[in-house]
Amino acid sequence: MYHRLDGKLVALGSLDFLQQHLNSGYFIYDPDFKFLNLGVIGALRELEYAKMIRKQDNTRFEWYVLGDLVPVCKKVNYKL
Repeated sequence: MYHRLDGKLVALGSLDFLQQHLNSGYFIYDPDFKFLNLGVIGALRELEYAKMIRKQDNTRFEWYVLGDLVPVCKKVNYKL
């Protein structure tokens, strides 16, 4: 998923479509826009996307998963 602000790419997320869940593998953003909490916005948009797909195909996507958790890595602490 691409996230743009006034045409400028400010963030992107990598999604894996698995059998029963949508996995948010990675999310990166421009540090100049840190104040916008783009990781939270990205997760909310991905969740809405998963809900939209589930509505179209009832047999898919029971779960939305924030990807792997690595507790010692500060960059993924938002998953806690």
